[in-house]
Amino acid sequence: MGQIDKFRAAMSKAKGFARPSKFAVRINPPTLISTIGNAFYNANGQTDETINIEFARAHQAIREMYQSMGSQIELFCSSIEMPGHDLQTQQVQHGSAPVRDMVTSHGFEGMITASFYLSEDLKERHFFEQWQRLAVNVESHKANFYDDYIGSMEIYQLSNGLDSGLPFPTFIDKVFDVDMAEYGIRASEVYPATLSGVEYSYESGNQIATMAVGFNYREWRNLGDGQSKLRPYS
Repeated sequence: MGQIDKFRAAMSKAKGFARPSKFAVRINPPTLISTIGNAFYNANGQTDETINIEFARAHQAIREMYQSMGSQIELFCSSIEMPGHDLQTQQVQHGSAPVRDMVTSHGFEGMITASFYLSEDLKERHFFEQWQRLAVNVESHKANFYDDYIGSMEIYQLSNGLDSGLPFPTFIDKVFDVDMAEYGIRASEVYPATLSGVEYSYESGNQIATMAVGFNYREWRNLGDGQSKLRPYS
């Protein structure tokens, strides 16, 4: 068997190559509100109910927006970068032997960067603005509790057999079906740290407005650790 035949056989066994256009994202906004009902204090050390109410409204707004939008926020994600994983090393030398780079820890570096199509009323941008309001009060400029603004995110590599030309409701139902996913990760303690500007131009009349979002996160885990269908070697 020649090299070309071996390559074709390997490709067939692997069910083809992963396509960067075959992906799905699920965004889970914050659900825990540890500060609701607790006192917020102003610069004079006095309870400031205005700040408390503003935070409560921001959290209610983001939950209502997410529910009303359904899968729109995920479907409008036009691109995303699956995060990497780094082994952190330290050089160790014994005597005059060559230096070894020995692993001392590991890390999850960088942001998860994504781009979103924007609807006419910029609802997607407003959604992330409200999420950021959970992290810092726009009136007092004070940061809120960490647990109150972190969510999670799942990113899936989808099967090449998934037909994105299916009727809209059918496609939505199948996107997050584990049978349609070949690989997936779940990032924890996620929040939108950066929102890009929206560029306007009279020369862009036929283009769709987009916005980039940079998500901070703590770590990610391979979903195959808990779901056998996403474990290619089980």
